[in-house]
Amino acid sequence: MDREEQMILNLLAMIENEPDTTQKGLASRLGVAVGVVNSYLKRVIYKGYVKTKSLQRRRLRYLLTPSGIKEKSRLTYEFLQYSYVYIRDIRRKSHDALAPLVQQGKNRIVFYGIGERAELAYITVRELGMELIGIVDQTCAGQRCIDHSIRDLEWLSGECEADVMLILNNSSNESELHHEIDNIAKKKEMVVICL
Repeated sequence: MDREEQMILNLLAMIENEPDTTQKGLASRLGVAVGVVNSYLKRVIYKGYVKTKSLQRRRLRYLLTPSGIKEKSRLTYEFLQYSYVYIRDIRRKSHDALAPLVQQGKNRIVFYGIGERAELAYITVRELGMELIGIVDQTCAGQRCIDHSIRDLEWLSGECEADVMLILNNSSNESELHHEIDNIAKKKEMVVICL
């Protein structure tokens, strides 16, 4: 499922739940500009998924049409299929990467990164009998994730005693940070895996 389909699905779901909403309200909940919402609304109205009804001066009610309900159902099904494949893929990759390390006696793991990948990898960590000793993420140190307080690089280079580091947010724009993490891991003789 691409971004456009996800946006249309979210837009249709919001309209179904709150037909008296405004473009500004939709934009706020979708986390996009009002102009983006306006563009998508024009698209779904043109395709016949949504119709408008005038309420007051300059106020509209957005209503899903039968074809809009059908399209929302189709996109929901597609999203569920995509999610299932995504979850299965992350679980398989984390299991394939970590299982050999468990056999080598490397059971203590630290995650770099948070979010759904961390949550899915944590299920595999638990299944393999590994111990998650910490989660590191510079952008949200001090917050909580998977019953752990998120740590910073200082903790990683200091008191962290792990056998394995699983890097979960492997974005190219953090290459300098990944280089620093690799150096810390090498000094501490940790195995580094990017998921």
